[in-house]
Amino acid sequence: MQTPVVAKLHNATAQALTDAKVREAFSRLCVEVVGSTPEEFAAFIKDDHARWAKVIKDAMSAASGASHLHCQVSFSDLLT
Repeated sequence: MQTPVVAKLHNATAQALTDAKVREAFSRLCVEVVGSTPEEFAAFIKDDHARWAKVIKDAMSAASGASHLHCQVSFSDLLT
């Protein structure tokens, strides 16, 4: 169920993405514009988070044998 804020943000974003200049700017950044509902986007983020969390966990497990290497990464670090 969408909250009014989510609905407003979704509608504004969908409207902006109809602008050719906005789509071109994303294209120059190699970003594929995909239309989806807020629920579909939430599911995508959840699945993506789980996938990358596993990759990071596996990489850290593999590196744990190297005493000179210490790495701590959170998902939010990957977004910056």
